Amino acid sequence: MKKSLVLLLAILLSFSVVLVACNNETAGTDNDDTTASDNTPVVDDTTVADDTTAEDDTTAADDTTVEDDTTIADDTTVADDTTIADDTTIADDTTVEDDTTVEDDEYVEDDEYEEDDDFEWEEPQLSEIAKKLQSQIHAIYEKAGLTDRFNPFWMVELELFAEDPNEDDDDYIPAARDYIGLSAETFNSSVVGAFASDPMMMPAAHSLVLLECKDGADVEAVKKEIQNNINPRKWLCVEAEVVYIVNSGNTVMAIMTYSDTAEPIYNAFVEIYGNVGARLDVATGA
Repeated sequence: MKKSLVLLLAILLSFSVVLVACNNETAGTDNDDTTASDNTPVVDDTTVADDTTAEDDTTAADDTTVEDDTTIADDTTVADDTTIADDTTIADDTTVEDDTTVEDDEYVEDDEYEEDDDFEWEEPQLSEIAKKLQSQIHAIYEKAGLTDRFNPFWMVELELFAEDPNEDDDDYIPAARDYIGLSAETFNSSVVGAFASDPMMMPAAHSLVLLECKDGADVEAVKKEIQNNINPRKWLCVEAEVVYIVNSGNTVMAIMTYSDTAEPIYNAFVEIYGNVGARLDVATGA
């Protein structure tokens, strides 16, 4: 009887040793307070450190170290031999490629990619009428003595269209309605082309638009539609102090700007073009 009890105790002791060994092996891979959520494989030789959350459908590949207090969000792939440092957030649907180090306290945005070092910015191709209007805007700034203040380096110069031809295009193609309140119908029926000059840095309440009307178009009707629909608060956080709409023949200028630059720009337009029609003003709250 005593021999049986001794044998039973020996078996129980051996079983306890096996359990302790298994627990120690598990602790080596998945440390304290670590959560690996549903459908998340943590692959061979991968360390997911303390207080780390690996969300649903996340793969941490071979030989990858994910440090303390790091969150790896849904549907994220962390590739081979990658180190994700302390207090780093890897956002949804982000891929961190092989042999990459993400440093401490760095945030990697959704679907972020590394820019190509060989990338070169391509200037937008302007129509001939847009090139003409762009040159005239530069001449107005020069005549007004405002070239330094509204230097093209600090301005965004854009050709305007009746409507955005492709809303999914990465290039920003502004519609005339957004800049001067002109409908696509009026633009298509009455306008040859338009060009805008706006500050690159916001907030700055300044915009100068030149447009060329078609021969036989009702220029006064175009000016009136701009007057009724142009938005002096298009920048939201600031408002233009002065708004003028004026023409010389088929060329129309819509200017939203500061009180100290409105008159020099208007006078420059008059000097350059001459034969100026009635000026329409827009009341502002500035």
